[in-house]
Amino acid sequence: MFSRLFKVLYNIFFAYGDVLLQSDVNMTNKLGKKIKALRKEKGYTLEKLADMAETSKSYIWELENREFSNPAAGKLKKIADALGATIEFLTNDEDNLSSADLKEALFRKFNKLNKYDKKKIEQIIDIFIR
Repeated sequence: MFSRLFKVLYNIFFAYGDVLLQSDVNMTNKLGKKIKALRKEKGYTLEKLADMAETSKSYIWELENREFSNPAAGKLKKIADALGATIEFLTNDEDNLSSADLKEALFRKFNKLNKYDKKKIEQIIDIFIR
């Protein structure tokens, strides 16, 4: 049941695949690639993401475009939250979201919805499960 529910929610909320696998020759690290891909997929400017993550626009730019040996964990957590991702996803070397990362991001998004929207999603899931 949970696996089926997860698949339905995944198909509703996520369209990361191609975005996360895009390459950009101007970026030199996987962390930067992932941040930039997720930021662009969400339509965020550097400034908007910086505001959401309570950091500077230049810090986000540095993460996206330069080799960063030791980014601040607290800032990285806020950036991950703003992008609906996890620190683990941003910092691992894999280009694809793991099942655990997807579940965590999905349910974090679901929990942020208001009661009305949660009810609508539950109704959609009920339709798919039948």
